[in-house]
Amino acid sequence: MKSVEFVLRAFVQVPKLWNQLQVSTRTQNPIPYTQHPIPHTPYPTPRSIYPIPYTLLLIPALLLQSCNFQPPPDPNDPAEGTAMQAEVMQRNLNWASETLTSRTRERQITEDVAAARLQKYAEELSNSIPKDGISPSDAWRYGEVLRTAKRWDRAEVVFKLAIENAQRTKDEDRYVNDSMHYAEALSQNRKVAEAISTVRSTFSVSNTSKAPILFGTLYQVVPAGENGGLKVELAKLLEDAIEQHRMVIVDPKTHAGASFIATRRHHVMKAWEKAIELYRSAGRPDLAEVARKKRDSSGMIGI
Repeated sequence: MKSVEFVLRAFVQVPKLWNQLQVSTRTQNPIPYTQHPIPHTPYPTPRSIYPIPYTLLLIPALLLQSCNFQPPPDPNDPAEGTAMQAEVMQRNLNWASETLTSRTRERQITEDVAAARLQKYAEELSNSIPKDGISPSDAWRYGEVLRTAKRWDRAEVVFKLAIENAQRTKDEDRYVNDSMHYAEALSQNRKVAEAISTVRSTFSVSNTSKAPILFGTLYQVVPAGENGGLKVELAKLLEDAIEQHRMVIVDPKTHAGASFIATRRHHVMKAWEKAIELYRSAGRPDLAEVARKKRDSSGMIGI
């Protein structure tokens, strides 16, 4: 009986999720392959979404393998319990992100379309986030939903709570990641000076935890704040973030470590280019030239 109930629930959930993500099953005009996934925290490979017409064909298989098939749970389902709501909400968002990223790699949708659908889904999820009484240990999970939804006012508040919790629990990894997201929210909210100060506060973490600093500065904080009148300060921040990046220690035997080493030069070069661009646009070609010389004299061109 439980298997039948599960199948019925799955049968209802699949079309619902299909409609939410609006995933096309046809590719009339293939889109050029891109190497850039949707910017979101990486998680395990998502479960597949099947087209609505095929759900009827899936029922016999689900009856036989119901224990192995489970669509993402509803964060508002009372059966999930309030203690699990933040985790379930984050898991749903990660599932949607990985699914949409997979479809961009298959050239079925563009990155812009995928990002828009993910933001819309995150907005729907964020409506379920409690307005008060958020558990500090869950703050970073809610923050991920809010930043994906681009609800920066609430994201700023929630990530500040997450940072305080990371400091209290001495979780360095969470501290540096949540600090970078907090800085992004500040920058988006036109508090660029405070965002720069927040990024610099992460420079004291150990070398094994420094990896997010350059990435967050280059791809989140600077783009959000470069029109706020502090271009020289942001350029200097990028230069300092490059120095932090040089200190990063990773295990080259792991996939993540090997990937970091393989792409290090690419990101460092982009950071130098952006810093030089910011100096020039701020009317400081002298500082741009100094930065260029520093880049060219730093060994393997920028590293």
